[in-house]
Amino acid sequence: MATKSTSLECLRCGGRMSEGFLLDEGVGSSRRITAWVGGEPQFNWLGITKLGEKPQMRVEAHRCRKCGWLDLFAPTRQW
Repeated sequence: MATKSTSLECLRCGGRMSEGFLLDEGVGSSRRITAWVGGEPQFNWLGITKLGEKPQMRVEAHRCRKCGWLDLFAPTRQW
């Protein structure tokens, strides 16, 4: 992740933020890091999300060590 968690301060209480990530659990043992996808969601006839050429960006998460507040970021770099 591009941002150093040691330099981030919680916007809610001023505590230190710890770097982490959000985990999406799929079917079976499938796991991946959460992604932000641009535009309105579209689905195929089975109800599965179609991505096409939509921009996708990794979601970065930071958690306050003091109050537990989560801040999520989607940097401009794409996967």
